[in-house]
Amino acid sequence: MIVSDLGEIYAPDLCAEVADRLLQVQGINHALAVGWYEESLFISLRTRSRARNAGKILYNIVTKHSDGGAGGHQSMAGGRIHVEGRSQRARADLRRRIVKAVLHAFGQDDRHFSRVVKQKDARVVAEPPPPKTSKKAESGRPHKSETKSKKHDSGRPPKN
Repeated sequence: MIVSDLGEIYAPDLCAEVADRLLQVQGINHALAVGWYEESLFISLRTRSRARNAGKILYNIVTKHSDGGAGGHQSMAGGRIHVEGRSQRARADLRRRIVKAVLHAFGQDDRHFSRVVKQKDARVVAEPPPPKTSKKAESGRPHKSETKSKKHDSGRPPKN
């Protein structure tokens, strides 16, 4: 199993996208991604296991540990827990309890879990991608694909 704590995220769908990508890694059978977005903890769980139902597992864990909601299917699940008004410590404790419960549900021992990225290196805040700019904005003049061809200014279709 692989777990990704994304910290603050710029879009809630990022958890699902990361969990999907992590499950594609060779040798990974279960993937969990968690992240904070606008006063909520978002959780995405993916599994290749036919013996476990991700939707039922995540629903049971989220409803046991919070008043949040979760659901899903055999191989994928998502959840959201509102944390407005809770302290930073309470939020961190909640995240740890959720991750620990998911690990246990998949038969993993959280005490023997190894960190791939050091905590100090993981403190980078995700930035949204920059907006796309047109070729004109980059060079100060229109790109040739953005101007009409002088051969066809008559308004008629070109001759073949």
